[in-house]
Amino acid sequence: MKLTLFPSLIAIAALAACGGSTGDDGDGSEMGIISTGILTDVEVPSNEDLEGLPADVQALVNDFVTTNESITQTETRPSGTATYTGDYGFGFDTADNDTVVVGDMTMSANFDLGTINGTVTNLSGQSEGMALTISNDLTVLAAIDNVSDIAGTVAGDVELEGETYSLSASIDGAFGGTNAETALGTTMGEVTNPDNTVDGFSGYFLLDRD
Repeated sequence: MKLTLFPSLIAIAALAACGGSTGDDGDGSEMGIISTGILTDVEVPSNEDLEGLPADVQALVNDFVTTNESITQTETRPSGTATYTGDYGFGFDTADNDTVVVGDMTMSANFDLGTINGTVTNLSGQSEGMALTISNDLTVLAAIDNVSDIAGTVAGDVELEGETYSLSASIDGAFGGTNAETALGTTMGEVTNPDNTVDGFSGYFLLDRD
């Protein structure tokens, strides 16, 4: 699945954890809406800005908002281990880059040790309406802070059309539900391009306990 944020395609994942009211970007579209729940003051795209984006992008955004606002954060950390599967997606934060990248995210949580490790696999993308074929996986390393907060990193080198792109991002989120049935959060990072230029990106992740 994919991910999105802000007006226009670049907004497709400009996940900004900022408070404030919606606004107008000058062409009549809203600058997103604010979702508050487990995660507070997360900006997400308006319905208008989601129009024209792939169906799985729209689904991830809608599922993220619904989950964030409808369930409560886990108040008692479970014991033992659990595996989570779901989606990780991001888009670039500049108006001249409408690329979106998404993948399948898996996390193994050890609640006793407070550790998380995982991967983002099956990466795919879209740019200017064209599909992108992306090779290699990303590595997830994180910690469970306090009772149920998630903080960590997603990183790795991926290949696109024979060239290597290095991704490095943070993830911040939390477990939701009585028994930590759900994990969700935001991601922000950078990709170093083959020409050594750097682009910022942001997005979301949403996973369910197996």
